[in-house]
Amino acid sequence: MYFYSSLGLIGNTPLVELSRIKIPNNNRIFAKLESYNPAGGVKDRVALHILSQAQKEGKIYKDSVVVEATAGNTGLGIAFVCLHLGLRAILVVPDKFSIEKQILMQALGAEVINTPKEQGMQGAIKKAQELLDSIPHAFSLNQFENLSNPQTHYLTTAQEIYADMQGVRDLDRESIVGGNIESCQVKNQKYSNTNLFNQANALSARSCLSGNSKAQKANASKDKQKNSQINLADKVCNDFKSYQVKSEESLLNKNSLVVSVDSPKSVQKSLPNLDYFVCGAGSGGSFSGIMRYLKEQDSRIVGVLCDPVGSIIGGGVQGCANIEGIGNTFIPKTMDTTLIERVQKISDEEAYQGVRLLAQYEGLLMGISSGACLMACLNLAKVVENQLIVTLFADSLSRYFSRNLIN
Repeated sequence: MYFYSSLGLIGNTPLVELSRIKIPNNNRIFAKLESYNPAGGVKDRVALHILSQAQKEGKIYKDSVVVEATAGNTGLGIAFVCLHLGLRAILVVPDKFSIEKQILMQALGAEVINTPKEQGMQGAIKKAQELLDSIPHAFSLNQFENLSNPQTHYLTTAQEIYADMQGVRDLDRESIVGGNIESCQVKNQKYSNTNLFNQANALSARSCLSGNSKAQKANASKDKQKNSQINLADKVCNDFKSYQVKSEESLLNKNSLVVSVDSPKSVQKSLPNLDYFVCGAGSGGSFSGIMRYLKEQDSRIVGVLCDPVGSIIGGGVQGCANIEGIGNTFIPKTMDTTLIERVQKISDEEAYQGVRLLAQYEGLLMGISSGACLMACLNLAKVVENQLIVTLFADSLSRYFSRNLIN
């Protein structure tokens, strides 16, 4: 598929079933691979959504400076989108976090400022606020308070997961994961989700590349090509907004999202598309946005928080966890704790073990929080039976080489 810009690569990430790790009690685990986003993480979605919204609403200009406190993935998403929009980015990162992420942010043109690890994210947030107060035309995504953060996942990630899980329960798993490579590819288009970003990009590509030969493509009118490709930032924003429902005021509003008893949605199907959604929370955007959408579709889907030991989001004593991207010493405003129905507390060492299992058995080179989510899924699978468990892998192992996780 042709894309005019790498911005178009954001979203429509793969959902894969884990077929080689031994999963107890006839349960099945599926992972949403967010490392397939162009800057390598789940927060690419949030950066594009919020910055394109801000541009449309006149909140950022060509001389604006984007300032954000981040553990890394949000910063990488911001750096990537700012590069396309021609904006300066300053990212404040506690120095305990991955040096690889910081190098990648700088590679994408961002300036990185470190704060002491002892101060955690709160220290980075305080420093970012100082910069916002002192720099003219500074803008922050404010990821820990901005409801556009979970809204992004409500509108995109959640809908991709729900669509991709449609009909999976009815498929013969043994025939899918048979003895050859071709049998592992499910080709039934009825259950294949097409991201609206990619639909729009494909249509644009077809309009720009019409014709059956290279000669025809070369002879296409420059004016026609120009008309189909002008104003990239506005186009991507419009593509993203095509996910949105008619009334934006209803999004992530607890009162308006309650499904009426008389609503057609309240008529439950025999079985839901999935049974459990397991996810970590740092800002809470992924967990809250995805779970709210899933609950709207079927109230029987259970939200399970994967929470590091030392994080207070899922309860417990505050401490210092080394599972980057999830867990926190405070509960962000973007985290809807009412959607948590179960909590799996995961230690650093368990998360590292999960990273090793994914690499050694599935060939998936995933990051630390992904390892934690895997272990949370496996722990859940010990106490339930015949369930479809979906989780989210936020980024890849390449961001943590200096941690020697595989040794």
